[in-house]
Amino acid sequence: MRYMAHQHGDVLLRHEEGTMTYEVYHGYGRWVPDPGGFGTWSGMASNADWYDEVSEEKAQVLMREIDRIWDAMRARAPAHDGSTPAHGVDTTSMYNQGSSRLRDRNYRGAVEILQQVVEADPSFADAWHNLGVGYAYLGRYDDAIACYDRVLKLLPDDALALTNRGIILIRKNEFETAVPFIRDALKKNPRELPLRVSFINLLTALGRYEEAIQCRDEMPPVGGMTYMLLSSLSSEYRDMSGRIHRGEPVEKVKAALHGNARYEKPEDVKLISLSIKGPH
Repeated sequence: MRYMAHQHGDVLLRHEEGTMTYEVYHGYGRWVPDPGGFGTWSGMASNADWYDEVSEEKAQVLMREIDRIWDAMRARAPAHDGSTPAHGVDTTSMYNQGSSRLRDRNYRGAVEILQQVVEADPSFADAWHNLGVGYAYLGRYDDAIACYDRVLKLLPDDALALTNRGIILIRKNEFETAVPFIRDALKKNPRELPLRVSFINLLTALGRYEEAIQCRDEMPPVGGMTYMLLSSLSSEYRDMSGRIHRGEPVEKVKAALHGNARYEKPEDVKLISLSIKGPH
């Protein structure tokens, strides 16, 4: 892969495979896709001599800056009222295409399409949801959180949106802020057992022992799966819950166990994957 930068900040990525050359042009604040899924580089910048080769790190800096400027321009643009899709856009087909790219881990391609969907129909909650997933996998956590705020404004009881928002906050190491979102998600969907186990481990790693035990006690029985999932509870949880159930005071147990180097820290807690909404 070669990265080339134009004097005005546009970026060209050129990838060569044998005799084939694929080019992706990042300019005017966005990636420009072609029907085959690759980007096209065309127009007045068709002369590669206009570009200077730069490192991948420099290319990423330039692309982030272009994204920032583009987002600022979009924020100043008149809002579409959402009553009908703008410009006759088939938002359902585009949503399905963007979601398919998301499942194929083509996160940039997914974001490119899903951005257009929510611009055409700001009330399309599932498009906002999947756009948030794309942003998250690109490391644009604040943009992802903004997407889930939009979803929850449209659908306040959406458990998957609450879950994804909480997971993204955990990835940002904003553990305490994440707790109420995960708790609300489990209230709305108490049988989401992998999420519950992750949450128990997070509460334990945060030293919130009583809440962790309560969350475990609220786990609904689901036969053999319960026992399989319980094997994923952290060693700190097993140690502290055993001592508390034997009658030791919570604060004494916490003083003895919490912060022990052999236990996992909050940032080490294994999370479930972000949920992607299905096709329409």
